[in-house]
Amino acid sequence: MSWIKNLPSLRLLGDLLVEKEKITKEQLAEALEYQKQKGVRLGAALAELGYITESDVLEVFSQHLEIPYVQRLDRRVLDGMGADYSFISEFPVDTITRLGVVPFKLEIETQIDQVTQVWKFHVILSDPWMYDEISMLV
Repeated sequence: MSWIKNLPSLRLLGDLLVEKEKITKEQLAEALEYQKQKGVRLGAALAELGYITESDVLEVFSQHLEIPYVQRLDRRVLDGMGADYSFISEFPVDTITRLGVVPFKLEIETQIDQVTQVWKFHVILSDPWMYDEISMLV
């Protein structure tokens, strides 16, 4: 998961949203107070206050983590990503639905030494913080 290399540099959501001009500093301050009162995540607080949408949060995180953001998943998107439908069919639908993870392609590369293989397991995530759930598939 190449995006994991970016996690140490991940900044706070509020700072990212202000930097990307999705919200103002004043809206952030109000949402932080709302978050404390309601006990919800910052993104949820901002959405409940009507300042942003879930798509805004996902778009900002995807840019920062350097991972593609797909707003609507359909066959055309999967085709564009080179999905291997026989590979996808190896995973039970209930597992995919429960985890919010769609494994869509497996690439196996043989290294120059002709002995070592690198397996690249491509997935579409509903939440990139679900590392434990992703590892259950591998």
